Amino acid sequence: MIALGQRYRNLLLLQLIYAGTGSLFNFISLVRIAIGDTPLTQTNPAIGILVMACIAGAASAGLFGFVKTFAVCNLMLIPPLLFGGIVPHVLASAHQIGSTLLIPLVVAVGINIFGVVVMTLGLVSAMVALLRNFLSKT
Repeated sequence: MIALGQRYRNLLLLQLIYAGTGSLFNFISLVRIAIGDTPLTQTNPAIGILVMACIAGAASAGLFGFVKTFAVCNLMLIPPLLFGGIVPHVLASAHQIGSTLLIPLVVAVGINIFGVVVMTLGLVSAMVALLRNFLSKT
């Protein structure tokens, strides 16, 4: 069994909070579309919710002790999050200076920067735990 510290568990909980916050933001955007209003951002909120579900699944795997699964999932999720969750929002905000939609774009970027940081720290913690486990067996 791989020994996991409290810091690692806290990072996983923060990742779950990130997934919940991101899902809520995207859900609000879906509701706005359903009532005929504009979405909060120009990215597809349904895809955003799907990605947040994957992120929550990865964090849950880590909480249940599946450290390798967590590490691989986070490794696969961080690049698309950077290039699908942060860059498009930043580019969109550059075109919407002065628009009422600028605030949701800034919020979306903030949420996703928080997520990338938490996920990266969680990945590093998992890799350290895996390396320690490997070295203790040799």
